Amino acid sequence: MIPLMKSLGLGLCHRRQSVFKVRINKQMCTLVQYQSSYIQKIRLIQSLKDNNNVPNEILQKARFALFFNFKPLVAEKQGGGYCIPWKRFNDISKLLRGLQLVLLTTDSCTANNTVNTPDEVSFAINIPSDKTLENEELTVFATEMRKAMFIMSQRDTDALVQGYGLLKWHSVNSCCPNCGTKTNSDVVGSKRKCEACTQVNYPKMAPIVITLVTDEDRCLVIRQPTFPRGMFSALAGFCEIGETLEMSTRREVAEEVGLIVQHIQYHQSQHWPFPNSGLMLGCYATIKPDTAHKISLDENELEDAKWLSRDEVKYILQSNTRSEPGKPSIWFPPSSAIAHHLIKNWAFDSKADASS
Repeated sequence: MIPLMKSLGLGLCHRRQSVFKVRINKQMCTLVQYQSSYIQKIRLIQSLKDNNNVPNEILQKARFALFFNFKPLVAEKQGGGYCIPWKRFNDISKLLRGLQLVLLTTDSCTANNTVNTPDEVSFAINIPSDKTLENEELTVFATEMRKAMFIMSQRDTDALVQGYGLLKWHSVNSCCPNCGTKTNSDVVGSKRKCEACTQVNYPKMAPIVITLVTDEDRCLVIRQPTFPRGMFSALAGFCEIGETLEMSTRREVAEEVGLIVQHIQYHQSQHWPFPNSGLMLGCYATIKPDTAHKISLDENELEDAKWLSRDEVKYILQSNTRSEPGKPSIWFPPSSAIAHHLIKNWAFDSKADASS
């Protein structure tokens, strides 16, 4: 009886191992497919830029995000929330004539993207106010770019932010910065070339440091006069030419709150389209011990600043809505903003600061 039980147990063990191996193999195959699709998509996008040509078969499979006078069109979903109402070439072929087309790459820049196939690319176009949109459903509407960022998924937000930034760049770079002559865009909107001096200009981003200053178990949140009522955030400012990320962080903290930074730790980045395209570089910065009381605000930039404990930050995050009766008087930027993630990550991860 015992040998039989052992043999049965051994058989079950082998069967479990076999099932486990099958699952692992399927996962590996899926991963390989993701990576293969990602590489194919990236190389297709690069070839469209290099060859300055979009074959008809690519256009027919492509999807298009629409802006109306630089306001993205968004659609209300049946189950709640909002999304991009992607259009196909045949839906908008008449609209495309004479309009700037820009190729979107953010939906292809993650190796586990499965939304579209390797030969399906995405574009954005801006429809000027003198044109009309026809046959749009009532659930589709144009909204401010800033609002769209706060009501849509991260994937859709990334696509809209890139489309908005590229379209705005083209709108203000019709003349060569070198000689003033008219410039022409390539087919996919990745650059502009001067007709006279042949200088090629590429879209640019301005680096911006955004820093959560910490002092042991407290973090510093600030308020600018332009913020919505009750909102506090992290310190932010543009990098200056010649500065490193560390130099910019130290200067911004010294300028705006009068504190000396001791340690800096990079955390994450985010593209930010306002006022023009910028790359926000999120950092944690710890100050010198026993100097938190020396805070002094640059009143031309800031309206207020507060030291908050982790428990206070957690409480605010749990009811993170605009100032209302019965709610905390302080709230933080929503989850689509890098400041939210800097603050939240610090609050729930005691190692998330520059001193660790």
